[in-house]
Parts: sequence; C-alpha cells; structure tokens
Amino acid sequence: MKIVLGLFAALVIATPAQAQLKPEIQTGSMIPVKPQPLDEKRAGDVRKHFAQCVYRSATPKVLTMLDHSDPAWIDLKAAGIKDVNTELGMSRCLGMQVGVDQLALSLKFSPVVLRDLMAEEVYLARNPAAPSLAADAAAIVPFVIPSDTQPATAAALTEFTDCAVRVDPAGADALLRTMPGSDREHDAAAALAPALGQCLRTGQKVNLKPGGIRALIAYAMWSRFVRTPAVK
Repeated sequence: MKIVLGLFAALVIATPAQAQLKPEIQTGSMIPVKPQPLDEKRAGDVRKHFAQCVYRSATPKVLTMLDHSDPAWIDLKAAGIKDVNTELGMSRCLGMQVGVDQLALSLKFSPVVLRDLMAEEVYLARNPAAPSLAADAAAIVPFVIPSDTQPATAAALTEFTDCAVRVDPAGADALLRTMPGSDREHDAAAALAPALGQCLRTGQKVNLKPGGIRALIAYAMWSRFVRTPAVK
C-alpha cells in the first residue's frame, strides 16, 4: 500500500523488517537530477526526527496505537485508526526532513516498525532519565492482543526482550538515547550483546543488527516501564 506524503515525499507501508530510506528522481526541473543516497548517519537523523515529529503531532493516537499492539502485531482497526498517514501527521513530518539537496524522499517500513519508533519516543518522553529496576525484578506477563494470529511469537519475543532489559536495564536505556546510525548506537548495541545472548533461547532467531536490536529494546522498554510500570 503506497501513501503519498506531501509534494515530494512518499511513505510506503510494506513488509521490510527495518525502516529504509531511499532517494527518488526529482521532478519539476529541466534536467532530472537523482539526489545523493542518504548515508547511515543522515538516514538515522531523518528516522529519529520523523519519529519525534509524529509522536508530538499525534500523541493520543500514538498511545492508542501502542495500547492495541503486542510484540508481533498491531490492530489499527481496534485502535480506531483508519488512515495512519493522515491521522498521525506523517506526510508533514516526513516532508519536514526534506532538505534543499534532497528534494525527494521516501520512507519504507511496516506498521510494526512504526510501532517500535513510537514506543521509543513514548518511553523517552516518560523517562527523561534512566529508570531504576530491582535486581530481582520479576518478568512481565506477556501481553497478546486478541486479533494476533501469532500469540506464541508475541509471547516468545516478550520473554526474550524483557529478559535482556532485566539483565542490563542501563545498557538498554543507553541504546535508546543514542542517535540511530551513529557510532554510539553501534557501540551501545554491541554492549548489549551479552544480555541478548544470555536471554536468547535455542533455535530462536532475531535481527541482531544495531537497528534490529534498537527496535526490540524500544518496545521492551515501553512494555516494561510504560505499559507495565516496573516495581522500583
């Protein structure tokens, strides 16, 4: 499903595991010029500022969307969201990231990726500093929305990611306070490797690239400290 965002930008809600930014051919000039591809740092900046804008523009809708989600699914219908682009102000937010040297931009991601971006922003907004977590904190009870057709996957992801948060809550928080695509993000993701390895079950497969780790941790931190307030 393709949704046109403003004059020069397009949002494609597809199925990739991670958000991807790619340039489009410019139109409206005498000689078409292909914009330069965004490097990892610039792409990370765009993703972060886009997410912040969407959260600030449509906070009530974002919170409702998260409340109707689990680690494997989002029920937009139950959340009362008919047009995610319009209702979350996504056209305007992506358009604000278009620079004079990048007159066309597209953002490709699945609704689950949007959920993870929003989970990060809500978590950070509610926790200006790293929250404390007792060393013997109990695991949170997996939350699975009724319409999810993969309840076992949702439960397994909750168990895995909440385990990593309990093993290294400071490291998980530190990762979300870095800019996507930055060296600090790479370092913070690498620092979480021991916690992730300790919690990964035999045969379980997850995306352990920095962006994938960040997405998993963002939803886990929102689940632990926002949806289910942790015992201090």
